[in-house]
Amino acid sequence: MYHEVLEKLLAPDSAGEDQLSRDHGKGESLCTHHYLCRIRDLLSPASEELHYKALLLDTLDLRWKVLCTFRRAEVWSPMPWSLRSREEPSAIPAKVLDSSTPPLPTLDEDDLCHSNDPEIMTTIQSVFGSPIDIPWLDAPHDGYPFHATLSEYTQTRLFRGMHSVRDDFALWVSALTFGLLEVITQTRIPEALLLPAGHGGERVISGTRVLQLLVGWLVKKSEARPGPDADPPLQGEWRDYGRLVSRILTRAIKVLNEFGPSASIKKFVSVDKQQQTEIRSGIALTVLTLCLMARYLWHDLPEVASLLEFGTDTNVILHGILIVSCNVKMRLGGWCPYLVSRATSSRLLQLPLPYLSQLHRLPPSRCSSFEDHRGCTESSCVFYTIDATTYIPKHADSDPSGSCYYIRPPVEEVTRLLSEGVIPVIFYDGSRLHVRKSTSGPYVAISHVWADGMGSTTQAGLPRCVVERISGLATSLLPKHGLFWIDSLCIPVQRELRKKAIKLMASTYREAAKVLVVDAGIRATCSESAPREENLLRITFSGWNKRVWTLQEGLLARELWFEFIEGPVNIDQGLPSFHLSLNTQLARALSLPNPRSAAKFARPEKILSNSGNTHATAVTDSPFVHGHIEALLRRDQVVPLLQYRQEHVQADSNHINAPLPLDELMGLLQGRRTTKPEDETLAVSSLLTPHIDLDALLSITGDDAQQRRLKALLIQMHELPMVFTEMRMTRLTLPKFSWAPQALVAADSRWHATKAVGTCTENGFLAEYYLALLHKPEDDSQNSMEFASRIPTSRLLVVKDGMCSDVDFDETPEMASQHRDSTDAFLIINPENDFGGGTGGVSRCIAVSGARVALGIDSVDAVLPPLHTTRDTPIRLDYISSVNLSHYTLFPAYEKRHRTVIGELTKAWILLQ
Repeated sequence: MYHEVLEKLLAPDSAGEDQLSRDHGKGESLCTHHYLCRIRDLLSPASEELHYKALLLDTLDLRWKVLCTFRRAEVWSPMPWSLRSREEPSAIPAKVLDSSTPPLPTLDEDDLCHSNDPEIMTTIQSVFGSPIDIPWLDAPHDGYPFHATLSEYTQTRLFRGMHSVRDDFALWVSALTFGLLEVITQTRIPEALLLPAGHGGERVISGTRVLQLLVGWLVKKSEARPGPDADPPLQGEWRDYGRLVSRILTRAIKVLNEFGPSASIKKFVSVDKQQQTEIRSGIALTVLTLCLMARYLWHDLPEVASLLEFGTDTNVILHGILIVSCNVKMRLGGWCPYLVSRATSSRLLQLPLPYLSQLHRLPPSRCSSFEDHRGCTESSCVFYTIDATTYIPKHADSDPSGSCYYIRPPVEEVTRLLSEGVIPVIFYDGSRLHVRKSTSGPYVAISHVWADGMGSTTQAGLPRCVVERISGLATSLLPKHGLFWIDSLCIPVQRELRKKAIKLMASTYREAAKVLVVDAGIRATCSESAPREENLLRITFSGWNKRVWTLQEGLLARELWFEFIEGPVNIDQGLPSFHLSLNTQLARALSLPNPRSAAKFARPEKILSNSGNTHATAVTDSPFVHGHIEALLRRDQVVPLLQYRQEHVQADSNHINAPLPLDELMGLLQGRRTTKPEDETLAVSSLLTPHIDLDALLSITGDDAQQRRLKALLIQMHELPMVFTEMRMTRLTLPKFSWAPQALVAADSRWHATKAVGTCTENGFLAEYYLALLHKPEDDSQNSMEFASRIPTSRLLVVKDGMCSDVDFDETPEMASQHRDSTDAFLIINPENDFGGGTGGVSRCIAVSGARVALGIDSVDAVLPPLHTTRDTPIRLDYISSVNLSHYTLFPAYEKRHRTVIGELTKAWILLQ
């Protein structure tokens, strides 16, 4: 009886339903949506086992329905059920993939480029990125015919009969690896070629072999690329091939993006999230390399040239995927959480994509042990936060036992020179420290961070092993003199003497013959033989690059040296000279003969002299090569300090004496910190206008010294960029200065193009803005209250000329809710850029209060009267917050349903307080 009923429940039809209803007298009241309800309605009492079986069927049925819902929503997936898979076959040009074409070649080991010259492969990785290993889930690939589309690839291999969602995921991975590579390279790729044995039992698609395969494809296609004099049909086929590659790669990027938030496979697959991330990032890096190679081959084809162009969907998607995967890999790899948050911040969205490829395989740089960063958070690194009361210098590696004694310079000599306003420098004769005037000869200024263990004072001194190491480095740079300056020996503990030393700090580094950066992480990991990207990333994530004081030390140096594994390296000479090397090596690498005819790459110099390939000298004429390599060599987003030196100091050695614009300074300060927040202004004042009174800043002490010092600095600077008041940042709490940042390091460095300036005074910030008064129109819509109730209380919606803007205050939701009610006007710097940016645009302006009172306007819907203001008679307004305006098109019928409308813009002198 039970088996009979269960069989009917498993395969119900209308006749069976009617029969069951008659048999059990349930009629139309029977629930036919759930198996469990049927059991209860049709069988009473039913066994517990049957109840569980019915519940299982209900659960599986619900899961299947949800899975089908997700599948119906997929657009780009290579699986047969997605929208693009159903449309794809008709989108492939018949010319390119014709069924009558000869059989495609099957690749083997001879088609992989095995280079015995690491410099060439390093160059390839620098320009085109480098794929990483991808976990392989054992989907079937071999034994099937070649297919011209991803949808055909999956349709042919789709598991028949009983299979799991994991099987679907395995096929998804196969389609975006083997399937993608076969379609683009137009070859057959056997599993054994990319799935080598010997990975500890776990099968992975080798990133190294993928790169070797793609380099071979790139070289062969470079040789086959038709010249400008080739027959038009041949050029047409080449362009069609490029369009196909562009279309396939664009779809692959969209697939990876779709897989992130809502893919059906991701929701139900029994693969842990870490492995999913590894698969997604591995595929993304392979797609990245393919995109960059395609841009090289078809640089003159718009569809391909736009791949990964900054600001395009494909660029944003790949950046987002790689930054998320970097975050996961770095956290699992033991990186400091603060460094991880920096590495995956918006700054890295500006990085050339090959840098993110390098970051994926970069192990963490630890100064001593795993415990160094145990207490770190995303907002702070405890390792580089020094407690002066418990700080103890560390011994050098040459004295691991820490048994050597401390040595100190003559304190009275250091004191005397500082009192005379003279910079003291140190000479070590092998047993004692001697003090000299800085004018007695060229000297090396040491730039370091105290967290590495070399901090101290003149009176305390340093371990002898540390002094010997520092003296040895100075002597290697200045063999005839060996003089050096380091704060740990040249700054006494007395407060007044420290002030004198701080006042001389800028001159100390500016007048040094060489500045040497001594950082434990850089010394342990940076090497002259390492890839350029790795060294730059090591520097940008070093402790030295995170401190505020080291910014002036690096910027003011006439020659900037870093201690690498091999010893001191002139960073100014080393990296720019690599520009020619990178261009030359790329030309050599891509002018190699077909790898099948030369199993191994020859030496670069032999290639230029013997290959006879004229393409070797012409390769760097490619717009891709020029543009892409220039982007790689732009270090502003990798190490901004080095980029600034490259653009200014190296071009003009006298530039170290020129004041630094405030906007550039704030960009250079991003991500840097000081142990004492009040030291920020002291550390940067020498980089700004030379008229800064450092004594006045040093005289400010107390609990709120940081805020009052910054206020004093801004007043002394007098002229400030107007966008200073528009940036997203935490503000001062001092009266009349709520428009100013609480710290320069915390300010948003994304500046507008306008160079308009205002004046900072004791009474606030004076500048000429466009004033937009806010007012509420009469609302006769019956739905206005319902519409308004759906608006978040922390938001303000404004309308101007049919354009709606969602106003996002920079403060917490609670404060923003208060500000929403008190805001009665906006200040706009540049109406063309700062408002009406078009649908989907985002811009900035300033929310203020007190405008109606200042203008004598009582009515909430009154228009702005003509204004007659001057510098001497400005309108005094209370600064509330800088705000984001997210613009989108608004239908006129809905205009009255919003809360506030912006009136006409009027230019006026404003005093922000």
